[in-house]
Amino acid sequence: MIKIKITMIFLCLSILLPIGCGGMPGGMKVVAGMVTLDGKPLNGVKVTFHPIDNGAEAAGKTSPVGDFILETDGHEGCRPGRYKITVNAAGVSEINKDLGIPKKYQNLETTDLIVTVAEDMDMLPVTLYQSDDQAPSGLQ
Repeated sequence: MIKIKITMIFLCLSILLPIGCGGMPGGMKVVAGMVTLDGKPLNGVKVTFHPIDNGAEAAGKTSPVGDFILETDGHEGCRPGRYKITVNAAGVSEINKDLGIPKKYQNLETTDLIVTVAEDMDMLPVTLYQSDDQAPSGLQ
């Protein structure tokens, strides 16, 4: 009876330890952040991380306080690497105008928001500005 219990404990640990210690599937990292425009949180916008080198796109939607968590292929998280970031209201240009999101942040070709997702990241601020005079160049 004791042998069966010990065997069951080792079996459970062999299944659970790789999940608990290995982190996200496929080397993914939980990426959370907050989107603001001129210091005010943006609600209901889609934040998309487009891989610069290779990999899958990751995206998340902001809450009423502007925070988001990225998902990749239906799984929470994002793979480490360099990304260009676009921000828009689910592709509806009229809503983008209402929210005041500058066009440069809505387009992959014109956005200057670039970030490197690393293993030791915490909260990622995505700060947008109406005027280029206020904006530092990129997130890096």
